[in-house]
Amino acid sequence: MGRKIKTNSGAVPFPVVHTFKLTGSSSTVSQYELIKIIGESPKLSKYISISRNRNFVKSEPEYYLSKKEVGDWPLLIGLHKTNIVEVLIGYREEEDLNVNTLLVRFNNQDMTVTIYYFEKDYSTDLIQLLPFMKKLYKRG
Repeated sequence: MGRKIKTNSGAVPFPVVHTFKLTGSSSTVSQYELIKIIGESPKLSKYISISRNRNFVKSEPEYYLSKKEVGDWPLLIGLHKTNIVEVLIGYREEEDLNVNTLLVRFNNQDMTVTIYYFEKDYSTDLIQLLPFMKKLYKRG
């Protein structure tokens, strides 16, 4: 924690970048396994699942992200559409009331999901994250 990236609209904390590979799916749920991490120690588990919204809550996220914990898949966060194709955003409030921003990028060509976990950063303004996202898109 502590590293920041300068952008035109200020400094953004460097995220922990998790890349997951698809391991299985059904009509509403896809499961992934961690294959690569950039940054500090992982903020998510080795296995995650992403499920489509089935209209259980009023906030209407597009998808839900869950992580595997000792035989269970507790809901971690709701993911909402952004104006960037194949990128969703979610906010996770911690017990200490810090909010983490997660950007989720789907890559259907190689069946991966990349999650940018901005710890202790609550950004509703994606403009400040765009320069950073463009750099990471170039790296793949």
